[in-house]
Amino acid sequence: MSNPLLKLDGVSVNYGRIEAARAVSLEVHEGEFVSIIGSNGAGKSSTLKAIAGVVKPVAGAITYAGKQVHGRGPHEMVACGIAMVPEGRYVFADQTVEDNLILGGYIHAQRKGVASLRGDIDRIYDLFSRLKERRLQAAGSLSGGEQQMLAIGRGLLSKPRLLMIDEVSLGLAPKVLDFLFPVLKELNRQGLAILLVEQLAVQALSVTTRAYVMENGRITMSGPSAQLAGNPAVMEAYLGKAA
Repeated sequence: MSNPLLKLDGVSVNYGRIEAARAVSLEVHEGEFVSIIGSNGAGKSSTLKAIAGVVKPVAGAITYAGKQVHGRGPHEMVACGIAMVPEGRYVFADQTVEDNLILGGYIHAQRKGVASLRGDIDRIYDLFSRLKERRLQAAGSLSGGEQQMLAIGRGLLSKPRLLMIDEVSLGLAPKVLDFLFPVLKELNRQGLAILLVEQLAVQALSVTTRAYVMENGRITMSGPSAQLAGNPAVMEAYLGKAA
């Protein structure tokens, strides 16, 4: 197999004296769809934040596209080709839907001009037609599902090679998830590498090709998603089935 697009080697994240992630090692290859599953507080989000440059690891190394990138700031990671859809969406509530999307394409617009974003924004509207209907509406007035669509669209407009999504299911109705998970699968089919953090293990394992199980800040298991879905320990702990 070729060298991974993203590689973490022994990455640890602390908040003061609290160890959030301990010696995390994982890989995502070009065009892969990989998930990190685990319960709340397992260290999943802290791992994504370290990759995105939101927090600085206290140990370990992060390599992206063959280059050491740990310690770089969030804007540098976006410029490198990594976009993160954060837990809780964090849309710019007082800005319109379209303004949020334009802000997502800021780095791209710096290089080629705002006018060049028009086609990219229209493609997001094709992907999420509900956003097009609300393009002049304040983002804070959207439903939770629509805000998640907007957050994903905003991330896509930075033209990432790797899209990281933190808890896509948070606070959303099953009907919305039945729409969003296939969208992510289609984006991956088109060649986008995706790293998904998700508590809903059933859904995560059903759409991804490989997965990591995280407990108490550590990776405890990894393998093909189908294999983990059939693992008795995973079934009992995360899928709500008896071993």
